[in-house]
Amino acid sequence: MFCSQCAIDTGNDSPFCTKCGRKSIGSVSTPTTGGAAAAAAPALYQVQPAPKEPEPNLAVWVLLPILIVGICFTVSSIKQLQRLSTTSRVEQIANTPVRLRANGYYYYVFKVPPDARNAIVKGHFGTAGGNGNEIEAYILSKDDFENWWNGKQSRTFYKSGTVTQSTINAHLPASGVYYLVLNNQVSQVISKVVEIDVILTYSL
Repeated sequence: MFCSQCAIDTGNDSPFCTKCGRKSIGSVSTPTTGGAAAAAAPALYQVQPAPKEPEPNLAVWVLLPILIVGICFTVSSIKQLQRLSTTSRVEQIANTPVRLRANGYYYYVFKVPPDARNAIVKGHFGTAGGNGNEIEAYILSKDDFENWWNGKQSRTFYKSGTVTQSTINAHLPASGVYYLVLNNQVSQVISKVVEIDVILTYSL
């Protein structure tokens, strides 16, 4: 027992101090030292473990190329569908021999629809009939054909010049009615036979 007044050990279980006579306070544990004290005392600082370096995410590196390939394939498929949705049309304008009398002409009428795009007239013609078998060929709009018919100045989308044979490849800028004219007015006395094969192509 320890005295609460003089803090000495009374050496027995007597409720009174043997030195000063004051009532004792009971047993008091002596402070511990060394490793036991350190273990009992709360830690003031806790040592944190060093952070780990983040490991590379292999899933990202595997999925990224697959994602890029998928995007490219999708874009290509969309473009292909757009091309397939465009309908190409081919119409025959002329494909049988035509006889042109001297100082005469012959014409074909064809039409480009209002919603047509990239309208092209293409083909070939050639003449026969002896010496001086040249002719002229034109492609004109309806208004320009009327002007040409009446001997007025007219605009042509194709003009062969005076030739024996020629290839036609004429782009038409808009929809409407057009005329393909074979003209033998270059000859006053000789008729001609014209072999011709011409088509109209366009997209819708």
